[in-house]
Amino acid sequence: MVHGPLINELAVAAYLGGRADPSPETLVDIVAGYDSVMPLATGDVEVLFELVLGRMAMNLVIPEARAALFPDEPSYDSDREGLLKRIEDALMAQADVENTLRRALGFPSSAGGGSTSELREGRVASLGHHSPHFYAEPLHVATAEGMWIHGADGMSYLDFYNNVPTVGHTNPRVVNAISRQQAALNTNTRYLYSTVVEYAQRLTATLDHGLDVCLFVNSGSEANDVASQIMKHRTGANGLLTMADAYHGITEAFSEMSDGELMSRSTNVASITVPDDFRHAPVAPAQAGEEAESAVGRIKEAGHELAGFFIDPAMTSSGVPNVPDGFINAISDVVRAHDGLVVSDEVQAGFGRTGVMWGHQRERFVPDIVTIGKPVANGQPLGVVVTRREILDNFMKQTGLFSTFGGNPVSCAAGLAVLDVFENEGLVANSVAVGRYLKDSLIQLAETHSLIGDVRGSGLLVGLELVSNRDNKTPAVSETALLIELMREAGVLVGTAGAHRTILKLRPPLIARPQHVDIFIEALDSCLGKVDRQRG
Repeated sequence: MVHGPLINELAVAAYLGGRADPSPETLVDIVAGYDSVMPLATGDVEVLFELVLGRMAMNLVIPEARAALFPDEPSYDSDREGLLKRIEDALMAQADVENTLRRALGFPSSAGGGSTSELREGRVASLGHHSPHFYAEPLHVATAEGMWIHGADGMSYLDFYNNVPTVGHTNPRVVNAISRQQAALNTNTRYLYSTVVEYAQRLTATLDHGLDVCLFVNSGSEANDVASQIMKHRTGANGLLTMADAYHGITEAFSEMSDGELMSRSTNVASITVPDDFRHAPVAPAQAGEEAESAVGRIKEAGHELAGFFIDPAMTSSGVPNVPDGFINAISDVVRAHDGLVVSDEVQAGFGRTGVMWGHQRERFVPDIVTIGKPVANGQPLGVVVTRREILDNFMKQTGLFSTFGGNPVSCAAGLAVLDVFENEGLVANSVAVGRYLKDSLIQLAETHSLIGDVRGSGLLVGLELVSNRDNKTPAVSETALLIELMREAGVLVGTAGAHRTILKLRPPLIARPQHVDIFIEALDSCLGKVDRQRG
């Protein structure tokens, strides 16, 4: 006779049960019992307490309406004051009850787990004083979807920084794949299951040059560490070549390659200068080759042989410079002349980010190993090493390296869902189109803001370099720090890169549309104006 949302029935039942015992525990027990038989969705939990309050309000209003319409009839609910008190108490306790309910049902807290001040104190107590966070006042996040992160402060923030949710925060297809696979199986990867094989086949089909076998781990850092082990095992050497200001992970080996001070003390590691055609003349391939030869020479003079070269094709952590044609190939030729291997770290440049599927394809060089992490499973822990069969077979025969959970069924299911979204929604083409619109909009904005020194990048990986003086290109250090905070206040999240942290690193999810670019540009225009006014 009546068709409506089923959650209404639970709200009524919870209210009626609470009339006998109005404690929060009663509500939680009723809802948890219902959920054990009829599982609730996130949206159900978000509105449940509001519906209970609505039922309470109806029981307050209906007797008033009946008394006005039928004054001769006796009231069927005379506890008006008691009901008002219950509504008042419920409103006061709403946040605590909702969070208790969410925890009981296994949902994340709607407020992100307590007040911001409580979380800051808890973070210091549990993680130490130096646990890093963005912004002077840490952003307390609660939920997210698509292009948006929602804070516990009630604000929504347009995400133009995080490349991890490459197909959008909480993408429904990925969420469903994770949930369904977790409900079926998730265990040690030494067993056979179809998901990992299907995923490996579909992933390697996007690559060429004989890169046709995978080794699965849990993160980009692990993938790079394993790639380092492979190159050292194959060459019998331990010398590593990288780019200045590069970042390749948090393992011990790569902390040396990501920290200038540590690198200077590591005799087996040498770096090559990042090309910078904004501040210097373009670098010819021959010059890059000469510097690579010199760097290898320093490694050998220190008593090491060259194992290989790690390169992020977009040099993202260096500020997304314009990489000259032939630059990486020239270095690769030198590396191979010294029997080293070339690793393309695609954690930031890969998966359609630069307008092609892989960064090494855009820069037209051939790696021996490709490493992938972060966006590969839209936030589910997964890292992948892809290489040629004979390289991996030889390494595994000698080492038997194994990760208990690398490439587990749930992570591979998430990876498959990401590939589905890429194909179904044409995200590589979208990266090209929206990325072009973003760059054009930034170039146009530079005409009215002298703080913008340079716009560069491709696809949806864009670097925006800020200068305090265009004539001498002085890095705008304090201005950039202020701008990041102002953008956060305006509801847009961006990050920085480069040696001076004066380059905005823009990496929105690849589902971005022109209207999201418009929101970003409007906020940037306003915030740049505020920075200019504060500079006087």
